[in-house]
Amino acid sequence: MSFFISLIGDFGSWLIANHFAIAFALTATALVVFGESINSIVRRGLKPYNILIRFLAFVALCVFGYGFLSFFLSKKLSSFIGALSPLYAFVFVVLSFLILAIFANKNKQV
Repeated sequence: MSFFISLIGDFGSWLIANHFAIAFALTATALVVFGESINSIVRRGLKPYNILIRFLAFVALCVFGYGFLSFFLSKKLSSFIGALSPLYAFVFVVLSFLILAIFANKNKQV
């Protein structure tokens, strides 16, 4: 049993050492999973407008919306993961990816 706890601790230490890459991967995965829903909400809101307006809004959403979200969320998640103990970092990262996988499966993206 202590072997597994030691292994999880070592893996958690590796996660903390690479916290920015892990945070960026979590953020990118979340944006992929929820991006279609966000796009459909924006599409419905812009339906009555001209194609040029819809196109510009989509470009703005991608550049500023998703760009800002990926930068901001990655930075916040990176700080959060970096402050955790190795055991909690392991649990948080594994549970986060599992929850995202469940959402992706529910939305038939897997």
